[in-house]
Amino acid sequence: TDPKRFRKQVSTRSMTAKVWEYRGGKDVYRQIRKDNRNFGPIWVDHVVECQVVRDAFDRLRADKQAKQAIVVGLRDNCVNIPENLNATNKDINLGKRWAVTDYLESYKEGSPTRLDDFLNKRGPPQGKWTRADTARISKVTWASHETIVDNLPNAVPNSASAAAEEYLSILQDMVVKMRLK
Repeated sequence: TDPKRFRKQVSTRSMTAKVWEYRGGKDVYRQIRKDNRNFGPIWVDHVVECQVVRDAFDRLRADKQAKQAIVVGLRDNCVNIPENLNATNKDINLGKRWAVTDYLESYKEGSPTRLDDFLNKRGPPQGKWTRADTARISKVTWASHETIVDNLPNAVPNSASAAAEEYLSILQDMVVKMRLK
């Protein structure tokens, strides 16, 4: 499944403003304020990455109608909301994305390790993550995952509730094995 199925086309400027407001005007990964002149171009990042959402979805055993309801519920009520978004810069966004990609490969191979290990191995393209950075990324990822767990059951019709429950169980397994807490 293409992870873009879980993205929602919205005005970047409008969404960035909503994310800045929700996050108190700072990048929650590095605690850099939006008015810092060294911030660089702003990218809106999915805290729980779309590839994690997709990989959990690809493990779901449900009929086509229930799966479509899950896609819509995730896209419209869980993945593309300020609670699962962070305004950051390109280097930080890509460094985190690559670390999550590496984690998912280890998960598929049956030997997942802490997300922190992959963050430290990859680092942002410019520089290194500090221990505080990886702790903040872990904390906000866990919180965003909890938002998905809270929102999805109410975002799908009753006919897809069993599929939503199964999906959340799969997602929970993936996120727990990241050892974020």
